[in-house]
Amino acid sequence: MSRSGWIQGGIGCVVAAVVLAGSLGAFAKDDARKALNRQKLAAMRKAVLREAGTRHAKVGTWCRDAGLVAQAAAEFVKAVEVSEGENAWAQRILDMMRNLKDRFWKKKLKKPSGGMIRGYQKRAKKARETYQKERLKLARWADKKELEDEALEEYKGVVRLSDDYVKIDEKGLVILDVAKIPAKYSARLLADAVTINGKPRIRDAFLEKVPSIKEVHEAVNDVLVMRSQVSLKQAEQFLLMCTGLLPFLEKDLGGKPTRRLRMFIFAKRADYEAYCDAAGLGSHKLAAGLADSGTFVTLVSAEGMSEETVRGIALHELTHLFQYGVTPTVMPSWYNEGFAETYGGEGTFTWDGAKLTAGGKMDAAHVHPLRDAKNYIPLKTLLAGDALKLINAADGKARMFYNQSWAFFRYLRLHASEEIQQRFLRYELVCRGAAMGAKAGEHHNRDATDAAAYFQSLFGPDLAAIEIGFKAWLKTYESK
Repeated sequence: MSRSGWIQGGIGCVVAAVVLAGSLGAFAKDDARKALNRQKLAAMRKAVLREAGTRHAKVGTWCRDAGLVAQAAAEFVKAVEVSEGENAWAQRILDMMRNLKDRFWKKKLKKPSGGMIRGYQKRAKKARETYQKERLKLARWADKKELEDEALEEYKGVVRLSDDYVKIDEKGLVILDVAKIPAKYSARLLADAVTINGKPRIRDAFLEKVPSIKEVHEAVNDVLVMRSQVSLKQAEQFLLMCTGLLPFLEKDLGGKPTRRLRMFIFAKRADYEAYCDAAGLGSHKLAAGLADSGTFVTLVSAEGMSEETVRGIALHELTHLFQYGVTPTVMPSWYNEGFAETYGGEGTFTWDGAKLTAGGKMDAAHVHPLRDAKNYIPLKTLLAGDALKLINAADGKARMFYNQSWAFFRYLRLHASEEIQQRFLRYELVCRGAAMGAKAGEHHNRDATDAAAYFQSLFGPDLAAIEIGFKAWLKTYESK
């Protein structure tokens, strides 16, 4: 190579190096800028979470002053949960509520009026919608700063917070009642869409866990979303039936959830089991259904079941979900199953295709065996029992546990002495008012230690006498 060629080549290398260094510098500056913006986004998000917690704590305070015990307790737990631990004030209120128990409440309404419940729902809805709008602002800010993955996560959060029907327009844009989601994010949200009633829809937190499900039938009203793998006709019929259950539950619990209840009827047991595994609920796979308070959906496994059996499972599990929606209190297993069997046990309901009656007597064929000592569960054993463990043991004892839980629950409410009935009513109200056992963000928590201990403090000294009265009632029980 000539000397001039060597010089020109050297100059070319220097220029290339300078260009490369400039590009690397630009990339470094871009990375630094994005890192700084991510920090800003994280700080903004913390502020949004704190504000959301404050709003729900204020709703809880309004409920407390109004005497809406279960609703107030639920909002105080929600305030800590939605703020993801960023709101110290909400945490202090929750701690105070639990420590003071009965002394925390200024007044308590046993049966709140419809107007009071609507007043609560209006405030709770406004708190949720304001949080949704604040998350929307975060998504737009992240998009403006070219943080596309972070923006997508915020848009997902906005969609999840929407309790209304998520629509998709002719251009493929996801439409919420608060805004339209931009095309590039709508496209990403719809990339793994599920077909519902013949149209593409975004997978919600529930459907994300079962990617094997591609098509679903759905029927909807203002209070319930019913989805079925089986048929649209089944979805429509179960929507009518389950909607008919809600007034019974509202009257019983003195409240109702502030968002739509959801139910999914699986046609294939394998899909039900896949969901359980994906949701961290593998221990529930042997059950015929469950109420997942995490995704706020009732699951029913219909494969191999008669339609009447599926109805009972649906009503039983929806009762659980409704209870979770009103109060996050963790009650003992016998109480939970006794309460749910009140509305979904065999004989306790009738459905003629248009009207539901519920809360009746269980068929005597399921109660009479409890008169036999080999089937009867001593109350100390019943109170400490765990329905899920009995189901997984698969030794046939679970059915007796459910039946006796229903019977003991009904006895305490309706057939024990007046003093015991009033004591049991107090037990229910205090447990709900203190949100006993509830832990913010831990939707699958099943630790009922606090509620079980409180039951023991109220009834332990009299349990032997209560058992004598309960056995006497069983001997006279007839369902007709």
